Amino acid sequence: MMVPDPRVIARAGALEALVDIAELHDARVLVVSDAGLVDAGHAGKAVAYCDVRAASVRRHVDVRSSPSAQDVEACLKAAQGVDAIVAIGGGSVMDVAKLCALVRDTGEPIDTHRGVHETRRSSTTLVLIPTTAGTGSEAQAAAILRDEESGQKGAYLAPGLSADVVILDPKLSLTCPRAVSASSGLDALTHALEVAVTRVRTAKSDALSQSAFVRASKALPRVLADGDDLSARGEMLTAAYEAGLGIAHSMLGAAHAAGNALSARYGMVHGIAVARMLPALVAYNAEEGAVAERYQDLAEAAGLGRSIEGLITHIETLLASA
Repeated sequence: MMVPDPRVIARAGALEALVDIAELHDARVLVVSDAGLVDAGHAGKAVAYCDVRAASVRRHVDVRSSPSAQDVEACLKAAQGVDAIVAIGGGSVMDVAKLCALVRDTGEPIDTHRGVHETRRSSTTLVLIPTTAGTGSEAQAAAILRDEESGQKGAYLAPGLSADVVILDPKLSLTCPRAVSASSGLDALTHALEVAVTRVRTAKSDALSQSAFVRASKALPRVLADGDDLSARGEMLTAAYEAGLGIAHSMLGAAHAAGNALSARYGMVHGIAVARMLPALVAYNAEEGAVAERYQDLAEAAGLGRSIEGLITHIETLLASA
């Protein structure tokens, strides 16, 4: 599997950089988003910036939360004849756009891409712009779809699901409702903690997970206390990106395995579901000496003291405030 290496543009107001992305100049562009981002005005701004130098711009804003193959098919219809796809939204929007770009370039049905493959895109430029700080989808060569009948989620992993450009603009997350900020932030925190202790972790994933955990641990309480804290919003976007890239270098663990089952069976919000698994899993994993030391390193770096109990209490406090 290829680890994504997109160009990253990160700053307040970075959305305007769409005007300067060379691959969008004189291109036929599709902006992919959802109804909530239309109401917030972000999808319209993305269209306007693209329209400055693009040959044409159209939009597809019907992506549903927890999308299925039907959402990708609808996006494919909207993407006929385009050169570039710009996705602005949460993980659902980005995952649909990534799969749309891959399927249209390969000409192969969606189902053939399920699982792990080495398939690459041939021509479609892909720009990803997260508006929530949690999934890290923008940093991964992966996507998740829900089965319409069973509710089960299936993973798609291939180099062709990597972004060419990622834009991290904290201004876009200012309109994110508190509940979504909480659940997405807890998702990012869970990513960081799971990446930190996987058996296939690397020096790179260790560095990314620790940086992401420290950022999220400090910034998430600030975001939840004051949703207009632009600096904290920026830190959370960076933490989510780092944790997502950490997944690409390593992998996830039991919190996601169990949390995904909770979401599928009971409809529990993903970020809350996976984070609720953490206290018990941290305690269980810490029974292994080397893992306990890793958790202690993370807790100490985040200013929680070199304590497993302190780490668990920190997670429980964040969950209680969500």
